Amino acid sequence: MGKDKFYETDALLKLVRTSPQILEEMIVEGNFPQNITLTEYLQELLDEKELLITDVVRMSLLSKSYVYQVFSGERIPSRDVLLRLGLAMSCSIDEMQHLLTLGQTGILYPKVRRDAAILCCMSHGLTLLETDEFLEHIEERNLL
Repeated sequence: MGKDKFYETDALLKLVRTSPQILEEMIVEGNFPQNITLTEYLQELLDEKELLITDVVRMSLLSKSYVYQVFSGERIPSRDVLLRLGLAMSCSIDEMQHLLTLGQTGILYPKVRRDAAILCCMSHGLTLLETDEFLEHIEERNLL
């Protein structure tokens, strides 16, 4: 992603498990992903998806001031806010998991019914509104 090479978690875990020498080479050559903040990652997602914050405000159904505060790092978002932002930006599952990890809110876990439902909706490309309707349909806590 961006200037750093993006590795999916499984691919990175496989590389790290291979040998200490490969890990050392990756770090020395600058091919190991750098630490990134939540605000930097949110900006990266905006850039990659060619979105404006105003697009995310509209699609997430969050207040303009709140979204700007999250993107600037002034507010620490809850897990549901990050889910709403990720769905509004049409994040992939890997992008969403990374977003939740950087927000220190815990990744989506498929053994948790609500999380499994959200993962299912994401894998089928459902929007935030469609995901919320599905959660309501299966009597799980809504995102909106």
